[in-house]
Amino acid sequence: MQKNILHLMTAASLMGAFNASAHAETLSQFFAKSHIDGQIRSYYFSRLYGTPNTVNAYAYSLAGRINVVTAPFLSGFRIGVSFYTANALGTQPSNPARIDKTLMGTSPSVNALGQAYLEYQDKWITAKAGNQLVDTPWLNRVGGRVIPVTYQGVTLEAHPFRGVQLSALRIFRWKDRTTDQFYRDNLYYPGHYEGDSLYG
Repeated sequence: MQKNILHLMTAASLMGAFNASAHAETLSQFFAKSHIDGQIRSYYFSRLYGTPNTVNAYAYSLAGRINVVTAPFLSGFRIGVSFYTANALGTQPSNPARIDKTLMGTSPSVNALGQAYLEYQDKWITAKAGNQLVDTPWLNRVGGRVIPVTYQGVTLEAHPFRGVQLSALRIFRWKDRTTDQFYRDNLYYPGHYEGDSLYG
């Protein structure tokens, strides 16, 4: 009887070790199939007006991005996250009028979780919900500065036939390239609407 109990305990221990090993291997495979990339940008921008009525303006920023997209799970789901950061490194002029505000506003630094979304994809559709980059003729990435514009909403792309793509989207908020938060406004709203500087 004691020998049987010992055998059962040994078998249970081996099964537990095997399951832990299989779980660790599964996790390692999952992370190995996930994607991580980054980018560093150094940007100097100046405006020389050549008139005594308007002062010249300039701005410098050292910026970076880290992007993580998980491997597919549950037959087509993925999670994506992108963090953006930009810093003037103490180069801003003391006179706010001399700061070119299209780069990163008047703030000495901008840190934002620009993307955080859940995506589902199969051979017919791609659906994405959350904070994300959008690239359409009407809404696009606007990446001409250090931090791109990102949007908060739901997007859907369908591929019913080869060479045909149908898109639908519902956007709730957006994050301008000079801010760290998402706002329910647009470039036609007055400046500082709900705290959004709308410099970009």
